[in-house]
Amino acid sequence: MKSMKKWISVLSASALVLSMSVFAACSVVSSDGTISGNYREAEDADIQQLLTSLGNDNLFGDMDAEDWKYGLHGESSLDFSMSQDTYTASTGIDADLGILFAAGESGVDFSAGGSLDLKVEAQADGQTSSLNLGIEPYVDGEYIYLNMSGSESTGSGESTINQRGKIAYGGLGLTLPDLEELPSILATIFGNGSDPASFRAELDAYGVDMDVDTSSGIKARFVFSADGVDDAIKEALGSLSTVDTSSYVVNLSESTLEFYLSIAEDGSLSAMSMRVDVAATIPEPKFDYGSSQAAEDAGALTIGMSGMLAVVSDDADIVFPTDLSSYEEIEIPLIPGLGL
Repeated sequence: MKSMKKWISVLSASALVLSMSVFAACSVVSSDGTISGNYREAEDADIQQLLTSLGNDNLFGDMDAEDWKYGLHGESSLDFSMSQDTYTASTGIDADLGILFAAGESGVDFSAGGSLDLKVEAQADGQTSSLNLGIEPYVDGEYIYLNMSGSESTGSGESTINQRGKIAYGGLGLTLPDLEELPSILATIFGNGSDPASFRAELDAYGVDMDVDTSSGIKARFVFSADGVDDAIKEALGSLSTVDTSSYVVNLSESTLEFYLSIAEDGSLSAMSMRVDVAATIPEPKFDYGSSQAAEDAGALTIGMSGMLAVVSDDADIVFPTDLSSYEEIEIPLIPGLGL
């Protein structure tokens, strides 16, 4: 039962952090997470154009303008699942979230808000636990405000959730993003400060193909090969276990993993997105993921992830509820599903 509660906590926390960190699409991104275009194989000149675009000062508009603002808005939908022997766990996330950066008196003001639906189920040792939670999250640069409602079911019974509270950024170990530094950070992440040849070598090492559409600005599509998905799964499972996952045999039945990036002709960031549909079985994991213990005779592990997420530029303002001042400060263990 303890391991089941731990997994609900892990899945719930991961879902909340993920959904507060990504914001998805409107018209630029399709409902499956793809960005349409007339793509062709990327040449070195295309890679250089992408790296240059990511490092330009106009990526988020004219930040020197007195009335500057840059917003993101949209939807995301992701489903995760894991099963092994008598243990199963799943998480579903649906979000409608927005974020806004704007020129302020002492730098960049940051705000965010929207809605998040979280469903978590886990079964182990013959018992089932579940969490169905609706969250209205808002961020004003100092606090994350949460208005939560739903239900939680464990072996000891079912309870109703109705809770409001706020969490200081320091309580989550978070700091406000420095948007002025983000262009250089993105360029470093994508290009590692390297030339096109080195960048291509990096893609090859991770089993990723790059296609582009340069008809207006630049769109880039990064497609993971089956080997690339295989490596990504091993790395992800490695963070959850104490055994060497690099030697895992991964049998893939679905292996779609694609990332998209779109930069407009004026150099501003239009969208980033991900499409995923991955299903795999690891016949001999040598680790019990339900109890988080090494086990030579552990049964086959089946995992799945599907859905989309994206970042799309949008000028919409964030509308805050009028009663945020009444929210009391809370600690992470008091959030349903995160402190079991």
